[in-house]
Amino acid sequence: MIELPKTRQEARDVGSKAYFTGLFCKNGHVSKRWTATGNCAACQQQNTKNWTNNNPDKVRAFFDDPVQREKSRASNRKHYQANKLWYLEKYNKRRASKLQATTTWGQEGISAFYKKAKELESLNKGTKYHVDHIIPLAGDNVCGLHNQFNLQILTEQENKRKGKAWN
Repeated sequence: MIELPKTRQEARDVGSKAYFTGLFCKNGHVSKRWTATGNCAACQQQNTKNWTNNNPDKVRAFFDDPVQREKSRASNRKHYQANKLWYLEKYNKRRASKLQATTTWGQEGISAFYKKAKELESLNKGTKYHVDHIIPLAGDNVCGLHNQFNLQILTEQENKRKGKAWN
């Protein structure tokens, strides 16, 4: 965990949004406190949850507002653009899980393939690279597993040409 300042004044001085005293709040939580209000984060979370449950109409109106909806979509797009590798990895893991093609072994090196493909794309502008399963997860004659030993990096054209084939 990131080391937080010990006092509210120290947090203000360094520009931190939170600080941690290590002391109990009035409700018995030992949690970080927000610099702006001095409130315990656990108490604030509970208060927000209670307000949300007691005011469903206001919450619904807030999320139905077209301006708020567009802000939310813009924020989601920005997050997706900043974390494409994570989303791609998550999608492929879910797909493999649905096909019952996952193992408990060989999972630790999968992220490296996605990072390497992204690295190659940045080195070779205009060429897209895909992480491909050597033995396809849903092939016609044989089905492979989603682990580091069944992955390879191919260009987009090679991967599309290969399709579900196992060469």
